[in-house]
Amino acid sequence: MGLKELRNWQQERANEYCPKCTSTCCNAQKFDISMDVGDAELFLQNGIPLIYCRDLAHLSFNMWLGGRQQIFDKSDKPLDGPAIIRREHPFERDFLYAFNPPYCPFYDNKRNLCKVHETPRRPQVCKDYPIFVRNETLTFMENCPPFYAYENRKIAFQLFKK
Repeated sequence: MGLKELRNWQQERANEYCPKCTSTCCNAQKFDISMDVGDAELFLQNGIPLIYCRDLAHLSFNMWLGGRQQIFDKSDKPLDGPAIIRREHPFERDFLYAFNPPYCPFYDNKRNLCKVHETPRRPQVCKDYPIFVRNETLTFMENCPPFYAYENRKIAFQLFKK
């Protein structure tokens, strides 16, 4: 599998595309990303609270994923900022980070830049975005037009299969 070649190509394209992009990958006001414990630790160390799904209003998180505007705790108060939601699902990654307004805590909204993009602290899920490899399958995020374009998906598949 040509994962290293794929990631090198991806980084080159990101350096070309991302500075000019107006999409809402990092600056989305409503966004969720699955992450592992190591990535979650970075957010926790920076003051983002950890909340278990069992401590949220019944189905609040699932409804948020489905389009609802807020996530509510058991007393029906909306979460007032970003949080790491722990799902504790036996077949999925445990953590889901909810950008529940305003932005990712590492995103500088005034300069439209990630504060940790060029550092080793950058979470793996962010390094992988917008092309994810799971179970030897490539998944492309539709909200990233340059990488979702057919020609780039074709190149990515070819590099991955090497």
